[in-house]
Amino acid sequence: MKKIFGLFFLFFAILLSGSCTSLQVIQEPNLGRIVVRTQSICFSLFAPFYTPWCFECKPNSILLKGIMENSSGTRTLFLEYYLKTFETELPVGVSLKLDNQYFILKKTETSYGENLKIVSELAPELIPKIESAGTVLLSYSSRSETLNIEFSSGERKNFLNFLKGLNEKISSLDKMNIQKL
Repeated sequence: MKKIFGLFFLFFAILLSGSCTSLQVIQEPNLGRIVVRTQSICFSLFAPFYTPWCFECKPNSILLKGIMENSSGTRTLFLEYYLKTFETELPVGVSLKLDNQYFILKKTETSYGENLKIVSELAPELIPKIESAGTVLLSYSSRSETLNIEFSSGERKNFLNFLKGLNEKISSLDKMNIQKL
């Protein structure tokens, strides 16, 4: 019995460790676009501590997404923010404070489900400002409140690494050649 349990545990550990990656490339079924997603960054309620079990769609987390439209070749970067509670007030949007200047991100999607997801576009001219910023603060606003989350040094480092990797990956993608038979 102990051998079976040990083998099951070993198999499960290998399965979990082999499925981790920092970038995920998803080719859409209609061949109209390619989506690249990063790992999530989860914000801790207790700022200096590590947040265990950070996964996509976890409340109070963000992830970056890049989309390449196959027809035009345009590449766009997005920031997805997942709220930790269901908001009763309508969300206004998300902004980033880089050093001492706020940048309002263009809201492109709001999804209500198990969690509230707000997707905002990262303008191309904003990317160099994010990379050179000393401090990064995420600000979420609804009609009733504003929530400010300052990135810790580790979160900022992960955010910059994910942004750089995503930008490189989405820039290196070639348009898919679709042949009719």
